[in-house]
Amino acid sequence: MSDDERGWLGAVGVSESEEEAYFAVVDRPGRTTGELARALDTGESHAADLLTRLARKGLVSRAVGTPLRWLPSPPDVAIEALAVKQQEGLARARLGAARLAERIRSEGNGGARPDLLEIINDPETLALRVDQLQQSAERELLSFVKGPFVRTPGPRSVDMERASMDRGVAYRVIYDPEAMARLQPEAFREDSGEQARLLESLPMKLVIVDRRIAMLPAPIEPGAAVGGSMVVRASALLDALVILFETLWERATPIGLDHGEVRATPGNPEALADKLVPLLAAGLSDAAISRILQVSPRSLDRRTKALFSSLNASTRFQAGWLAARRADDEGRER
Repeated sequence: MSDDERGWLGAVGVSESEEEAYFAVVDRPGRTTGELARALDTGESHAADLLTRLARKGLVSRAVGTPLRWLPSPPDVAIEALAVKQQEGLARARLGAARLAERIRSEGNGGARPDLLEIINDPETLALRVDQLQQSAERELLSFVKGPFVRTPGPRSVDMERASMDRGVAYRVIYDPEAMARLQPEAFREDSGEQARLLESLPMKLVIVDRRIAMLPAPIEPGAAVGGSMVVRASALLDALVILFETLWERATPIGLDHGEVRATPGNPEALADKLVPLLAAGLSDAAISRILQVSPRSLDRRTKALFSSLNASTRFQAGWLAARRADDEGRER
């Protein structure tokens, strides 16, 4: 088995060294402890310890007879059993966390509910908490995205979002123009699974997870160079933040960028309007739009002129208004 097909047993509590020993048994069933030790390039006592741990986890078994030989257990049965045990452990951890949180609520600060609001000023802790919020999402994540960023947006942020969406988490995100110009183009593709909209003036950064917890900027303390963030849990404030998001979501402009469609038939303005107009109307620079659409500045200039000509528009705002009116007219005709 190739190296890129390994590493996944860590998800069910198998260490790297145990996994290596397990695959050594899988590759050649019936080997003795000494033979496996040589295959693993380790001492026989260490190999025996690894095999004993694998046997306790049900992944290998001892063959009848002498000398002692090792056989792999049926993977579909053994690994499924480990996965079930891991899920049970996670369920106990979640229950324990809920009980601990309730204990803090009932005993902390004379019943003043200190858990409803948490202030984070350390940048490393803040970045970690953002990751934890995203990874804990089960149903939906709502977000305002604007600078300054805790860390430079990159592939790691996109990969984490995709992993959450693979779990069934719905993403609705409103970007401001400056943030959209900085983020990766892949984040705005129609096939990314994210519902993205654009709003010229977002009031702040915001993340809301499952409508049960939110993070937003904290007021800057006197003398501080930068502000921290507040983590808000179930409260009237959290309810108000959800209402704010939904209100601005209705006002924001939908964005969906299929790069292949943008590149095709540059003389066809209808193929460009849905892609170009929201970016133009939002005030993004030509450089930012070129980067997001992944087209050259010269190509963008030609296509923008063709779009303006087809709409008989002279400004970006006018192009947006005319395109929206055309879309409404086409909708009524259907």
